Amino acid sequence: MPDEHGQTPAPEWRMAQHRIRNDLQTLAALLRLSRRRAPDSVLLDEYPEWLNALAALYDALPLWDAREEVPLQAVASALRQRCRFSKQVALGESSPVTVSAASALAAALGILGLLHFSCRNALPGSTVTMDVSTDEDAARLEATFGASGSSLQGWPPLSLSLAAEAMDARIAIGHDADSTMAFMVIPLP
Repeated sequence: MPDEHGQTPAPEWRMAQHRIRNDLQTLAALLRLSRRRAPDSVLLDEYPEWLNALAALYDALPLWDAREEVPLQAVASALRQRCRFSKQVALGESSPVTVSAASALAAALGILGLLHFSCRNALPGSTVTMDVSTDEDAARLEATFGASGSSLQGWPPLSLSLAAEAMDARIAIGHDADSTMAFMVIPLP
């Protein structure tokens, strides 16, 4: 269909507009769902970061087809560069893990939730390491950080809970002698 100047947009541009519309609708649905679950103060803190997650997703993949798979490493890297915790986060060695383009926004919100929780609870001066791995039936996003363990606050972050619900994923937190691990396990088709 021609635009107001009589030009017909290229198929790639129409696909990009379609993906943006779909992702904004997904984000709006997650925001509506979150209003029922959290006090306004939590939402006001997280909403701007959710928009950053969407922008980071487009930084990582400026244009993709809805049938394509989205590499989670690219999303994690874009989030690390764009968000306020960038200097505190290191990306670990990751295996190639992809999700469907339809699940990419939920995955970005999950990564964001893991990183925010980890950075907020990490010991001063410690680094948060983000790893992405896979086995035959699941992808695992894991943030590891040094923490005292007894004073962890804000588990689970709202964005992580919503992402897990949207992707039918499992979230958990664990400890060993030196560190804390927060993770999300996403079933693969």
